[in-house]
Amino acid sequence: MRERLVYWVKDRMGRVGIDSLRDLAREMGLPSTTVARWFGGKATGGVPLVWMGELCRVLRVDPAWFVLLPPVPEDPSEPFALPDQDPLLVALAAARLARSEAAAVAEAARPAEAPPQAQPRGRAAQGAR
Repeated sequence: MRERLVYWVKDRMGRVGIDSLRDLAREMGLPSTTVARWFGGKATGGVPLVWMGELCRVLRVDPAWFVLLPPVPEDPSEPFALPDQDPLLVALAAARLARSEAAAVAEAARPAEAPPQAQPRGRAAQGAR
């Protein structure tokens, strides 16, 4: 249950523009160490009931939200993750290798650039014009 509470409170904090537990504590008018204990695993009961109303106000949620917290979602990209030896990954790696080899061959075939010639300065250069 604590994992769900921490996950969803932090998710909600992000949605209402609260960047850290310190900011949450400031919004609630509490010491940051108190709020850190609630969500850092040091407090055994989580958020004390006396502070739930204030937490709801700051997070802009109905108190029922805490009763109905859904499970922590799995990684949303997981359904799209490819196994290490997936043919698509192998093809992409081969294409990247071919591009880097082609770039190395092109670099080696390009003639070396001559260093820029120094231009004469001063009156001698003006007279030569």
